[in-house]
Amino acid sequence: MRALHLICALVLLWIFALPLAAAEAPKVEVRATRDQVYIGESFVLEILISGASDAAEPDLSQLRDCTARFLGSQNQSSRRITFINGRMQSEVHKARLFVYEITPLKGGEFHAGPIHATIGGQTYVSDGARVRVTAIEPQEWVEIEITASRSQVLPDEPFEIGFRLRLKALPPPHDGYDPLFPNSPPQVKAGFFNPDPIPGLKALDISRLLNTRLVENLNLPGWNINDYTLRSDRLGFGFFGMPSPFQESRKARFMFERARVVKNGRAYWQYEFRLSYTPEDEGSYVFGPAEFKGPVAVAVDAAGQGESRDIFAVGPACTVRVVPPPEEGRPDSYIETLGSNLVAKALLDAGECKVGDPLQLTLLLSGAVRLDRIVPPKLGANTNLTRNFDVYDDNVQALKTDGGKQYTYTLRPLREGILTIPPVEASYFDTSSRSYVTVSTEPLKVRVAPSAEVTAAQVVGGRTNESPAGGPDAALFAPAPFRTGPEGSSNAPLWPDWRVFSLLLASGPALYAASAFSWALARRRRERAGAVRAALALSRAVAEMRRACRDAPALSDQAVCSAFRSYLADRLNVPAGAITPGDARRMLEEAKAEPAAAAGFCSAFENVFSAGYSAGPGSERIAPGQAEAVLNALEAGWKGGRKA
Repeated sequence: MRALHLICALVLLWIFALPLAAAEAPKVEVRATRDQVYIGESFVLEILISGASDAAEPDLSQLRDCTARFLGSQNQSSRRITFINGRMQSEVHKARLFVYEITPLKGGEFHAGPIHATIGGQTYVSDGARVRVTAIEPQEWVEIEITASRSQVLPDEPFEIGFRLRLKALPPPHDGYDPLFPNSPPQVKAGFFNPDPIPGLKALDISRLLNTRLVENLNLPGWNINDYTLRSDRLGFGFFGMPSPFQESRKARFMFERARVVKNGRAYWQYEFRLSYTPEDEGSYVFGPAEFKGPVAVAVDAAGQGESRDIFAVGPACTVRVVPPPEEGRPDSYIETLGSNLVAKALLDAGECKVGDPLQLTLLLSGAVRLDRIVPPKLGANTNLTRNFDVYDDNVQALKTDGGKQYTYTLRPLREGILTIPPVEASYFDTSSRSYVTVSTEPLKVRVAPSAEVTAAQVVGGRTNESPAGGPDAALFAPAPFRTGPEGSSNAPLWPDWRVFSLLLASGPALYAASAFSWALARRRRERAGAVRAALALSRAVAEMRRACRDAPALSDQAVCSAFRSYLADRLNVPAGAITPGDARRMLEEAKAEPAAAAGFCSAFENVFSAGYSAGPGSERIAPGQAEAVLNALEAGWKGGRKA
């Protein structure tokens, strides 16, 4: 026990004797990975800020005659423990490393500094680093060329970048040999050979393409590209996915397709590699520059040995601009997409309706076009359509289909009769003909009946929508026929017989009373049916939603949206149809629904209205369980208005 107490005492003494890590004084260190480069040749500049892990990015505004590209940063932390006179001391080292790629543009001594860094609101300065920059010597043995198949393209219009490396051929009879030394391959550097994707451009896997040009036999000529390496295990001691201790790494060697060419009267071996890109976004994309550095054979001595010379060559960059379609000749019906073979088709959800009832017009667009760029046509701009219909362009429902995309509009007819929905036009830019093309749908017709709402004028007139001309009550209000004699002359007096007149006078009040009683009875029946409909609104909507979600889980958003519409139509005893969130908000305000519950319902309705079709920014999917909670809250909080 005494020994245990002694050990505990020693441990406590050691802990309390351990001093806290002293704060490290901030400082800035700058290091260049190369001490000599050529003009246009890049090197890496590392800036290490010690004593702080939250230092701001250094200020490089003092650098001149160069280009600087930020490669990234990272925090560094280390702990050092020392024992002095039996006492342990701990030191914590915190730092942040900033890495840049510097490309000098002028010969002489390049001064990468002074470098200013801000730490804790205080500025610290480092002298920087110095690199000797050598001018590129004129030479005729190596040429690099970067070309683009087109300097200006449209989005989704593919283009190619060509890399050509030309090496001057040796004099005969050795002109059939590559002027490269297998034991010392040169280095080729170009940013577009990196495997990292270029934002806004789609391309094939560059690493996989380069893999087809690998040179496995190190006795054959080739060159290294960027930092591509190969790992091999000569002895094969790797087991169960674990690396072998005998694994070796070496720079990958490549050889492109070559051909004999003549330029400016000189014979060259030309090595070519092509990369294909498809732009997604507009903008300017720069490819290059490219560098070549290493030995090449410039002559052959009498013994047949090649005489080498170290060459540094730079190929200038090329730029490809991705531009939008031209504004000249752009139609008003332009839907802001491009491609080819666009097809448009329009459908109606019903061939008959009443004045004011919602109609759903579905526009189907398909073809080899950019679906994500489409902006649906604004039907409200068509005066031939708005003359007969109210159009709601703000609540267009979008849905992706297997063959394209569909947009659903809500229309409300303004008058009765057989109305025509004029063709819907959609214009796009055809990349094959490089011109605007307009497609249109076929016109549609819909039979619109008068509104179902009974007016006072209709009641006084004795004829309602429930009793149209020719119906069972038509004879009640039809005028009495005139008797005609020969030659079409009337044999009846100008005024009716006094007995008929007396009968009409006596029966007038009775007819009015009967008509009023019939109207009141019909109204009571409608109110009773509306009350039953309202009482069953919640259960019907929930049952409908559950059944739809069970039968087609992928269409749960549409099911929730349909349930919201059905509940509102049944609860307020209005015609069911394409009720929009705006309609719902107005109807609940008029019905004096509980404000908080109504606001929650409208918010959920707006979210699911867009989420189920477009999943655009700010939309939120509503799960069926959440939808039931929203409906229950609205039903429970109902007050005033039309009650069940």
